[in-house]
Amino acid sequence: MAEAVEHYKLHELADSGHEGEAYSTRNRKTRVLNRWIVPHWGKLELRAIKTVAVEQWLKTLVTEKLGKWKAGTDTRDSRN
Repeated sequence: MAEAVEHYKLHELADSGHEGEAYSTRNRKTRVLNRWIVPHWGKLELRAIKTVAVEQWLKTLVTEKLGKWKAGTDTRDSRN
């Protein structure tokens, strides 16, 4: 997974990639990859990562910066 993330960062999140996306959007995506995705999934091969495992992981994801993840949605509870 870490190799796929590095490829994505180099080719898709580079200044020339993702045309139409603001620098701040690309920067946020990079931070999420570095803070959450690579530490948790980076040592696994992509084919070893199952959808159910990702869904379970997302349900447990809670941080002070992202707020509490609402299971079943793509929003966060910004009131907390």
